[in-house]
Amino acid sequence: MNATLPVVELRRYTLHPGQRDTLIDLFENEFLESQDEVGAHVLGQFRVEGAPDQFVWLRGFEDIAHRRPALEAFYQGPIWREHRDVANATMADSDDVHLLATVSPEDGFQRPNRPRRPRGAFATNGSRFIVMLYRLRDPEQGGAFDQRLREILAETGVDPLASFSTLDVENDYPALPVHADDPVHVVLLRFDNAVGLETWLQAPPAALSDFLKSPPETLILQPTARSLLR
Repeated sequence: MNATLPVVELRRYTLHPGQRDTLIDLFENEFLESQDEVGAHVLGQFRVEGAPDQFVWLRGFEDIAHRRPALEAFYQGPIWREHRDVANATMADSDDVHLLATVSPEDGFQRPNRPRRPRGAFATNGSRFIVMLYRLRDPEQGGAFDQRLREILAETGVDPLASFSTLDVENDYPALPVHADDPVHVVLLRFDNAVGLETWLQAPPAALSDFLKSPPETLILQPTARSLLR
């Protein structure tokens, strides 16, 4: 699909024990439309399977020039000011953030153009997502790595929903830190249900060790009720 939001933050929070649902409730009720309105689009928010105190979300921007004014508008606006103390009290660490850009124009996400599920929604459709973070020996080989990874994924019957790499620019909104010395290549995969996910995990892609300086990091994500990605 057309990449209308080619700049994305991958944000992984470690929360204080028992606080994940508190933060999710805030997101579902207060932090979705209020960010959309200023150009900071929450694309998906997720529970991390096997890690009850982790919360992952994706936020997209039209381009890097729009990121700072969008963040200023939200974090200096009335919704965040009203709820920030409760939100911040849930978080033990909110600095695990990668600022990413699409690998090719075919990747990425469209600007949200349909209504979210209503506030108070409960059931999800059972889908699961995998985020895979690869750290390359040579970031200059990102294009070749992405091509080879897509070939391997195709052999397993899986097409990436999106593929990103670290955006090598200065963070012009330092109030929200991002990783500055940890370039990654990120692939997002979607499965209709947990059964499909388990089947794929039993036969993951072949090793890409020639490209990698460490084994890939894998996050299994369950979308929350109002996540656009679901």
